[in-house]
Amino acid sequence: SDSSVFNSGASLQSQDSWQFLFRLTPRSDVVNEKSLKTLTNIGKLDIVWRTAYCDKGRLQTSQLQRLPPNPGDLKVTVTSAPSIALLHKPMTIQLRVTNNCERTLELEKNLEQEEDEDRAVWIGIVKTNLGLLEPGGSIKVQVQAALHKTGLQTLAPIRLKDTLLNRMYELKELVEVYGVEEDDIFNLVKEEYVTQYNQADTYLQPLPAS
Repeated sequence: SDSSVFNSGASLQSQDSWQFLFRLTPRSDVVNEKSLKTLTNIGKLDIVWRTAYCDKGRLQTSQLQRLPPNPGDLKVTVTSAPSIALLHKPMTIQLRVTNNCERTLELEKNLEQEEDEDRAVWIGIVKTNLGLLEPGGSIKVQVQAALHKTGLQTLAPIRLKDTLLNRMYELKELVEVYGVEEDDIFNLVKEEYVTQYNQADTYLQPLPAS
């Protein structure tokens, strides 16, 4: 682009400094999502100035580089989860698992129980085959748990295993849920706080082989 980031007539005084933050947006007609993952060259900066005596100067940087993104083999998004729950009552958490690999995965879900099962436990089948997941594909996963202690609790990890390559992925600190014992408190706040949406995505890399 030939546009300038400086306003007309702007001047930089002696010993002053300016800082700029640039946000680059890829053009869909030039690069696609697949090539963007390996793209490292992001262009050059062309800096032109004129001194108080009207002498012109110019500086052009070498090719600027960026680190290619490494989002991980799997992306996990919490699509629905409670922020408050009654003790000893089942609560439902819904996830979306996306395959970021260039290869097909065959996933198996494993629910890891806490060492201190007096705090929280998973409910239902501990090990479930989720089937084949093609590159770029997503699958919805639903799990249930119950809290046994009041206060803010973090659920035990969920492990996803790629049975084709025997690789294990661990999803830690899935959600934090506040456990309450009194029905009155739960009913008072559940309409506003019982469900959370738009959780941040979590990217998973395989655990080191044991």
